[in-house]
Amino acid sequence: MRYRDPDGEQRRPGFETKGEADAHRDAVAHKLRSGTYLRHGAKGTTLEAFGADWLKRKGDLATLRTYERHLRLHVYPILGDRVVASLTARDIRLLTQCLDASSTHGESIYSTLSTMLTAAVDDGLLASNPCKAASLRPFKPRSRRRAVKTGQVQVWPETVTSSVIRALPKWYRAKGMLGAGSALRPAELIGFSPDDADFENGWINVVRQVQWVTGHGWCYKLPKHKKIRRAPMSGGLADVLALHMETFPPVEVVLPWYDPDAKEGKQFKDRVVRLTFYTPQLRVVSSKVFNADVWKPALVQAGVIPDTPGPGDTKYAASPENGVRMLRHICATRWIEAGESPVDVADWLGHEDPQITFERYVHGGRNGAGDRGSASVDRWLRDTLNASATLRV
Repeated sequence: MRYRDPDGEQRRPGFETKGEADAHRDAVAHKLRSGTYLRHGAKGTTLEAFGADWLKRKGDLATLRTYERHLRLHVYPILGDRVVASLTARDIRLLTQCLDASSTHGESIYSTLSTMLTAAVDDGLLASNPCKAASLRPFKPRSRRRAVKTGQVQVWPETVTSSVIRALPKWYRAKGMLGAGSALRPAELIGFSPDDADFENGWINVVRQVQWVTGHGWCYKLPKHKKIRRAPMSGGLADVLALHMETFPPVEVVLPWYDPDAKEGKQFKDRVVRLTFYTPQLRVVSSKVFNADVWKPALVQAGVIPDTPGPGDTKYAASPENGVRMLRHICATRWIEAGESPVDVADWLGHEDPQITFERYVHGGRNGAGDRGSASVDRWLRDTLNASATLRV
């Protein structure tokens, strides 16, 4: 009996009787209908071999580097020599036990493996993704287990927020206020331009971020998940930005615009953007340098972290929970507590799924979307921070 597999290749297995041939034909047809048919040669493909091929596919370079590191350091030492087609929930369970014991990034590593195995299913190398087996409990690394039960971030009180921002050099204070007043991500704060601000209608258009791309340096690119969005801009925040730009006029900075979906050779094209925040040398702000030389000293001065050295030659101890991203959580919490709906807040934050917001913040109503959150930001800027005076100090 001859037949062609889903790849169009002709197969000619040998059978002694017509009954055996018919049974084989029916079995193949059933697997094709049920989606459990494995491509010819799947039984010899190891996880590491498939991973090498999977990582060659086009995608964001920074994301692919993260995937490669997850696989090389954590997955391959345990499952790399296993044949993809033979992977089961038991294998995945073994991996999660090792990650739980050795990695604070276990959930991200688990997600990387699951994404790769979904591609293996699509390629016909695996019948189903064992990472999604019903018998597996959702992976929760220890750092998450210590979080509050709602999954919320422990945000700073407003007094601490004000103290940290006051401790920033005046060159960067408006950056702190923008983060705490608009919930931009750290990379979006770096790429913020006055051209993104709709001062007349009270909105900030989030259209870019700045990220480091190996071999190309700092690059402009679309926001996370390529999701262009807008966020409310209160009147007080607009005044802060206007005063900052009057004191420190925006400068034009040329960087490559990185488009991972463009054809090879056309992924990087220089683009000029007027940046609101820049170094005294009129260059783009390095997130690494800002965190080490500007943000950490402000945290120490505000009493958020101790003035003690970290490992090696680092001046301060690691404190990822108190990074610049904290400002985003502070703003989101303020919006929610002022009565804004998590559905609207999810849009302003750029979340792909509102469930992410539901899990982290308190619920609220939808009427007058944007107004209550902006009013809350204004009260903080006016009464707690005294923004104009702070900028002029």
